[in-house]
Parts: sequence; C-alpha cells; structure tokens
Amino acid sequence: MKTKFLFLLLIGILLSVQVGAESQSMRKRIILKTATNTSQGTPRSVDPASWIIACYDVEDSKLFIDIPVPCGTLTVSVSDSLTGEMAYYQSYFDESCIVVDMSGTKVGDYVLEISIGETLLLGGFCIE
Repeated sequence: MKTKFLFLLLIGILLSVQVGAESQSMRKRIILKTATNTSQGTPRSVDPASWIIACYDVEDSKLFIDIPVPCGTLTVSVSDSLTGEMAYYQSYFDESCIVVDMSGTKVGDYVLEISIGETLLLGGFCIE
C-alpha cells in the first residue's frame, strides 16, 4: 500500500514538473543590449541590460518586462523592424513588471526599445 502511494505521488510530481516546464518554454527571452552613441562610440550610460529581463510569450502574445530595481521613468516602445511602424509606445514610472498585450499585432520581426534617462536598451523578437 505504501509503495503504491509513493509511486503515484512520484508520478504526480513528475507530471506537474513536466507541465510547468512546457508552460515556461512558450516564453522567449529577448536579449537586451545597450545602444551606443554613434558619434562617440561609447555606451550612453551604465548598462542596466544585465538586470532588466524581457521576454515574449508566444502562446499569449504578451511581452513581459521585469525591472527588479526602481529606475524612475522609463519608456517602452515596440516597432516593426522592416517598416519602422510603431506598434506600441508607453511611459511608466517606477514599475517593477510591465505586461504589453501584443495580440492583434501583425506577424513579423520587431524591435523593443526601453529608454531609461540617457540609457537606451534594444532587443529584437519575432511575432509568428
């Protein structure tokens, strides 16, 4: 009886871990890089790309931006990488997590821009 219970418990744990892993796999990480000032060839500011995390959830068509350190006002914009057409633009103040609904946005490659003061972070992602 104990063996059967432990076996069923183990199967339940394995299934829950597998389901959790599948739901996580739908989020694609967006690599953020600090833009450089082309006239000087130096970064515009200290690189916050190491502590801001952005990802795109393919299944839910949502863009997630996690900001663990308060940074005041920041602006988020998403534009089509081919045409430059703006798909999203919004300013935020001291947000720790930003969720952008990208449903209804046409299929294509997009550029995410996060502007914090003099710092500009860029990353690319694809909507399929």
